[in-house]
Amino acid sequence: MEFPKGIRKDILKRSKSTFSVSQLPFQAKLDQNESCFELPENIKAFLTEELNKLEWRRYPQANLYRKAKQALSEYLNISPDEVIITSGGDQVIQGVFIITNPKTLIFEPTYPMYRLFALHSKKKTKIEILSPEYEIDTDFFNEYFDLVNIVTPNNPTGNIQKNSVINSALKKAGAVLIDEAYHEFSGITYIDLIRKFNNLFITRTFSKTFSISGLRIGYGISVKENIRILENIMFSPYNVNILSLLICINIQKLLPHIRKVNKFIQKEKEKFYSQFDKLKINYLKSCGNFISFSCDSKLYKYLIEKGVRVRNLSPIPGMNGYLRVSIGAAEENNLFINELHKYLHK
Repeated sequence: MEFPKGIRKDILKRSKSTFSVSQLPFQAKLDQNESCFELPENIKAFLTEELNKLEWRRYPQANLYRKAKQALSEYLNISPDEVIITSGGDQVIQGVFIITNPKTLIFEPTYPMYRLFALHSKKKTKIEILSPEYEIDTDFFNEYFDLVNIVTPNNPTGNIQKNSVINSALKKAGAVLIDEAYHEFSGITYIDLIRKFNNLFITRTFSKTFSISGLRIGYGISVKENIRILENIMFSPYNVNILSLLICINIQKLLPHIRKVNKFIQKEKEKFYSQFDKLKINYLKSCGNFISFSCDSKLYKYLIEKGVRVRNLSPIPGMNGYLRVSIGAAEENNLFINELHKYLHK
């Protein structure tokens, strides 16, 4: 097939993606780091009732967007001017890539969308391939970069970075994007540093503890001047839907659910660690809602055949021979553990 002459050749060369979603049937879906619990029915009913009070034929209005920012900022203990609401956390990443100059640093293994957005925005990208322990050295910042990207806790390695790494990057780079998609699990955030460094951007998502991956809600945090630039290029509030804004307005109603999810995740992770230790499986301790572990090449196929979907990390630089399992509902986790035992003792 011939492609139109107007399509970029560097896009065409990207023939194989490292980011794909399985469509195989499953009994346990543990491959996308989604929440282990659905949002409670009473909260869904309340939000649906509130949504029905609005005019769906109208575009999102500025007053609703302002109310959403006010509620979200109170939850974050920052100014409404220091937060932008987006369609998923990915939109914050994309926005920061758009507004920054070309020279960019990405550490892998990490979330594949960073490499993809670098391609989209034609960045002059340097990629440092780290070990699965994903430890960043401050020496990397002796060279100047317009944008440095740090994911902490990192996906798929699950670890966090030292404060010295974050501070060194902020002091030496033009801009630093910190991905805190999993910060609810780690309890660690760098949000206070926006008062000290005007080159700091933070991206977060509602997809994990908030249990609403399907609604694609995220937000970004930075100084108000940076937020104003991001909102202008995203044409806010038209980049988000009215249901997303309603959820932000009512964020306090979701907090008991978040605490429930976190408590369950921490308990189940310890169970996983115990089982991995018994089976003598090498794994990476995680500050997220997932665990990456090394295995032989046949285990992934075996699990898929048994209806247990996990993520094969081998296509991701630095993670060859690793699988990643998300912490799911109790019955899903038990199925995964049982099949793991069966495979290793057959």
